[in-house]
Amino acid sequence: MKHQLSEKITRAQYVSHDCLLCGEDNPFGLHGHFYELENGEVVGVFHPRPEHQSYPGHTHGGIISAMLDETIARAATVGHDEVVYSVTTKLEVTFRKPVPYGQEIRCVGRVDKDRRRMYDGSGEILAPDGTVLASAKGTFAVFTVEQIGGDDYVPGRDMYPDPTEPPERIEIG
Repeated sequence: MKHQLSEKITRAQYVSHDCLLCGEDNPFGLHGHFYELENGEVVGVFHPRPEHQSYPGHTHGGIISAMLDETIARAATVGHDEVVYSVTTKLEVTFRKPVPYGQEIRCVGRVDKDRRRMYDGSGEILAPDGTVLASAKGTFAVFTVEQIGGDDYVPGRDMYPDPTEPPERIEIG
């Protein structure tokens, strides 16, 4: 199965200091960036390294699952001015081909069925030629930042606008 995508980016999503997936200051993280697309999907761009491996040359399945989980979860934010968190209640991952490390990995996520405070979503990790390397589908619950952070929440401390200038378009496959 192949997937081709060339879409206009409408905005970059927020990042954090310490998150495993997008944490700018996390030395063990994937330093991901997330872009909302004109078609309503989200693309996550990750940089797995040797410390994220399972077998030599292959990214660990748990890291692959985390990239899919995060990208699909962020799809709930598309079209919202406020930051919302999606908490995974169910995630089913299918591993099709090895996901390499040492190169940029792109993951696409979307909302398939919106049920207000819950939604079903899906996503894929794609090779540069569009081959689907891994896919996932899941169910997610939506919360505000204040619901997740509680009384200790300080706006802007943990989540802030991505300082990286996004490209105008992104091509996958």
